[in-house]
Amino acid sequence: MKRLFVAVNLPESAKEELLSYQEMWVELPGTWTKRENLHATLAFLGNKSEQEEQEIRSILKKVAAKHAPFTMHISRIAYGPPKTTPLMIWAIGESQNEFLSLKRDIEKGLTTSPVLRFEPKQEDAIVHLTLLRLDKWAFAAMEEEERPIIEEEIDLSFPVNSFELMESKFGGSQYTVLASFRLVK
Repeated sequence: MKRLFVAVNLPESAKEELLSYQEMWVELPGTWTKRENLHATLAFLGNKSEQEEQEIRSILKKVAAKHAPFTMHISRIAYGPPKTTPLMIWAIGESQNEFLSLKRDIEKGLTTSPVLRFEPKQEDAIVHLTLLRLDKWAFAAMEEEERPIIEEEIDLSFPVNSFELMESKFGGSQYTVLASFRLVK
């Protein structure tokens, strides 16, 4: 079994810019996402067998053929998910039609497959990249006035020419690209 997800990986220049924000909030308890792990999740699949992985690859290949490359825009950094006690710091994208259309097509292909059991997560409806996973106990122990206000407007755009089927190993600390799917429409 492999722990799988589908993601858009970032170019190095975008990773560099996002990682520069770590210096602004060094007092926050938690784990910053490693440079090589920065991505925007399209679908989290969980543990899948080799047969299920082959079905996923087939679905993703068909979806990629229906979509053209696009530009992704990240407009702010804030606590996430919204309307809950903060668990993370997110770089949040605008509600981009191309990204959301690609996400919906991937989810539709995965949910209608007779081989897979897949249910989209509600929080995935927001275009985001996780920059920091807060240590919720240490964060809760901070006095309210010690917690920084995080609502940073940014302007970061980068091209999206492909998406990847990824494997998460060692409790989510190491990600490996299993297959890349070029957007070709």
